[in-house]
Amino acid sequence: MPALLNFRRTAAALVAVAMSAALIAFAFIVSDSVRTKITENARASVGDADVVVLADPRDDTAGGRISEQAVQKVSALAGVASVRPYVEGGVQVDRSGANQGGGLVVLNVPELTGSTRLVEGRLPRADNEIAVSPSLMKRQEGLGVGSDLTVKASEDASSTTVNVVGVVQPGADITRYDTDSTPYIFATGQAQAAMGLPNDPAVLYVTAQEGTSDKELLGSVTEALAAEQPSAQAYTASDIITMRAESADAAGSRTINLLQIIAPVCVVVSGIVIATTFTTLMARQATQVSPLVALTGQTAGQESLSRRRVAAAVAGAVVAVLGLGLIQGGVAWRVLQMIGTGAVMAVLGIILALPLLVVGTCRLVGSVCGQVRRPILHLAARNLARNPGRAAATTASLLVSVAVAAAMSSGLSSVASSLQAYAGYNTPVDITVGELSADQDPSSTVTKIAALDGVESVVSVPWLEVKMTGGRQNGQEESLNVAAVDKEKVSPILRSREALETLDDQVLILDRTYDIPDGTTVTLTGSAGSVDLTVRVGEGLGAAVTSAVADQLVGNAPTASILWVRTSGDGSDQAPVSAVRQAVAGTGLYVADSQESRTGFTDQVRQVSIAIGAMLVFTLFIALSGLANTINVSVLERIREIGVLRATGAQRNEIRRLLITEAWGAWCF
Repeated sequence: MPALLNFRRTAAALVAVAMSAALIAFAFIVSDSVRTKITENARASVGDADVVVLADPRDDTAGGRISEQAVQKVSALAGVASVRPYVEGGVQVDRSGANQGGGLVVLNVPELTGSTRLVEGRLPRADNEIAVSPSLMKRQEGLGVGSDLTVKASEDASSTTVNVVGVVQPGADITRYDTDSTPYIFATGQAQAAMGLPNDPAVLYVTAQEGTSDKELLGSVTEALAAEQPSAQAYTASDIITMRAESADAAGSRTINLLQIIAPVCVVVSGIVIATTFTTLMARQATQVSPLVALTGQTAGQESLSRRRVAAAVAGAVVAVLGLGLIQGGVAWRVLQMIGTGAVMAVLGIILALPLLVVGTCRLVGSVCGQVRRPILHLAARNLARNPGRAAATTASLLVSVAVAAAMSSGLSSVASSLQAYAGYNTPVDITVGELSADQDPSSTVTKIAALDGVESVVSVPWLEVKMTGGRQNGQEESLNVAAVDKEKVSPILRSREALETLDDQVLILDRTYDIPDGTTVTLTGSAGSVDLTVRVGEGLGAAVTSAVADQLVGNAPTASILWVRTSGDGSDQAPVSAVRQAVAGTGLYVADSQESRTGFTDQVRQVSIAIGAMLVFTLFIALSGLANTINVSVLERIREIGVLRATGAQRNEIRRLLITEAWGAWCF
């Protein structure tokens, strides 16, 4: 009992247990808090509605909106207390058709209630006034109160210039999208009409009267829509909350996935530590031990121990095989949770099979080396075989400690390279300059930009204006600007060449913003002819075809052009971007850079990496604590064994060689 009350050892045990419990709690609490925040935002977007009606954006008859007749019919239904229309539009920053600014969500001027607040300036009132969200200010360099912004509702629409009069931080109750990363414009109904946006709602939030269930209301609304606008779909509010929570905040989803992988690792490591901690305390309480137990470690019948080891080894092998299968399936299907679960199961299976593996391996080594040729090695192998529990515990602690340390060091060291590769894949072009008209010679501008500090290379890319059918407009013709790419010419410019791997004379490269599925067949029509192409989705290039396809579309006719610029280093330096802007100032050319999207993504990944790195460091401390406790048990047993060996006449150097050989064997195992 005095050993149990030893302050230093008891405190060390309690600290190890506390660290283990804290790590498990941290992993699950953070994961749950992130998921709770996403769910709360999704619930706030629905408000007090019981049924939500969504328009089909592909329905051309209603313009992707809910018609006025459908709204009136739903409002007149029995059991409907109120209908709240959600009007939403979409515009893009007009950069001469370059489609570099991405889509902007347009909402009505909000009421400053809840979490929606005015950050700067005032709310818009006139037809040419707008307010913007902080996320849009981050995207558009130099944008602020008093700035002008030129937008257009589509590639074919005319441009509209509006003045920014305020900055509004939207709350989750006024939008169905993320409030922090999605760029918003807030404008009056007249201003939206001036931009060419429809005023019909995209969503209806329907509230039931008291006594009417959401299922009954859903049935009534669905029946009314089937007669008036079949393309619109009705859902219960709980279904919409689930759908929006699942598709919300990509960064939050990545965090949850990573924490779901880390949490089982925390449980395994903590379980090993807690078990070895209490084993240490129990070992310290054993103040007397018989010479037979000290020499052999046999506290139970060998036959009983052997059966238990075989059963544990079989179970461990099954668990390890299942774990390896999950890892293989997770890699094939790209499911992180399967990979993490499989890795944990594989480690658990190895740990379960360790006692029998230790006995079998040591007996094999002992029989091979021989008692006469290698007496010390033979004795060490026999000693390890006689104490499989101790050897397995030490090996398991080493396995977990080394695995955690390796994961931490390799994972954190590869973050930078992986981050650059991923950012390069999504934004292969550092700077885009354009648009130079067909009668402008780009060579002088290329020379001017190439001479700037921080610019590594510049290339001129033909920029074609063509018509596309078979894409988003259900067979209708739409305008499209396409880059005519010469692979050899542009390869030195691109941060990643993956987008060009699928480009050939039968392919049209489109990024995801065009919302056209991979494999879709489209027809491009130019001044010289038409070409049928297959769409391949690739990030960062907008729309691109080969030079051969461009010749079929426009022949030898002069075309406009844009410039692709690659900067020195990893592309994170903002100085070359500013220098390029100054070089083309006053020429009417736009300058679009990928710094902001890269910076935003880098910041998100860095935050997640810091959190995961801290957890891995904490896990390593716990694993080392467990290793120390296991070694403590081994030392206690060794002291008794050495005493018995010395009493039987063994020499000091023989005992030292025996211990070193046995430790080396355990390490190698």
